[in-house]
Amino acid sequence: MRHSAPHLFSELALRAANIIDTFQSQEIVQVLWAFASLYEPADPFLESLDNMLVNGELHITERDQMGNICWSYAVLGHLDRPYFSHIWTKLCQCEDQISDQYKRDIMFASQLHLVDLCLILEYPHLQLSMPRELENSTTVARKTKKFNQKVTSSFQKEVLRLLVSTGLDWVKEYNVEGYTFDAAWIDRKVVLEINGPTHFSRNSDLELLYLKR
Repeated sequence: MRHSAPHLFSELALRAANIIDTFQSQEIVQVLWAFASLYEPADPFLESLDNMLVNGELHITERDQMGNICWSYAVLGHLDRPYFSHIWTKLCQCEDQISDQYKRDIMFASQLHLVDLCLILEYPHLQLSMPRELENSTTVARKTKKFNQKVTSSFQKEVLRLLVSTGLDWVKEYNVEGYTFDAAWIDRKVVLEINGPTHFSRNSDLELLYLKR
């Protein structure tokens, strides 16, 4: 996806990096989340976070804020940065309970799962995977059906119908390393994620699409 003002984001990242010492913790979270949701690089801002960490000037302790930060780093592909390691380590030591009864907790658990999956698959040398107890609680929360009702669009249904009509052995809802894809041709090792124009026009769940890639 291309934006109409690609240079805007690089200038925003640079500006945010220059004034980061004025940011509150929630503002740091919001900037990272915005860049990750639009899948735009924020290298100057990430560099400034690393520098402030060295100077001992960053103090973020709220669970959901730390979850959003770690998720943003995973989407942006920067799990090897010092600030991520610092926040992720603190988050893994957090003793807050994760419930499968509240949407906020379900979203938090999903974020942790995606980050942990990226660490295992792409950064195993960092040895930063989740502790077993935290992994178990996030697994229970993610599997609840209360807030995870999957909606299949008419566009996706039509594409799946066409795939089946080819006579090839397409499998729907195929799981690969923790990610679920809409369709897969297993013999040829081909997977498809079917997203219509509305999905892209709203930037809806683009971050998950990039993680799947």
